[in-house]
Amino acid sequence: MSKLGIAKLAIPLSIVVTTASWGHEHHDHGKVTGVVRVRMDAMAEMARRMKSITKRVRSNQMLASVPEDANVVKDLAAKIVPLFPPGSMHPPTEATPAIWKDFGDFETKAKALEREAQKLADMKAVDAKALATQAKAVTETCSACHERFRIRQ
Repeated sequence: MSKLGIAKLAIPLSIVVTTASWGHEHHDHGKVTGVVRVRMDAMAEMARRMKSITKRVRSNQMLASVPEDANVVKDLAAKIVPLFPPGSMHPPTEATPAIWKDFGDFETKAKALEREAQKLADMKAVDAKALATQAKAVTETCSACHERFRIRQ
């Protein structure tokens, strides 16, 4: 993807996730720039949304908000792959070189996340147990990618 293509993707994506990532507890994203910043913010927003979904499902409250959050996760998941152009390993990225060594597997895992989040977004917000099961599937899909492609903290 060209730098112009990344910029076109990065601008709307950064608008969506920047305000949500200000309070992210794991990283000081203020020191990160470019595509690494955009993808870290996107990952932080997905984590925030999944945390919110999990909290609501466990408490069996505000379940009607689950599809909205799941749609945000799905939309961000659909934009993951272009956020990992070759050579985007500038610190403090958490991406491992394995992403670029096996980009096909990385793409497959990103598509799986999008698919699982879509399933959650499509669910009726009345059955907390079913929502919990699908939310777990989304979380496990995230974890499968992180196991191989994210530097462990």
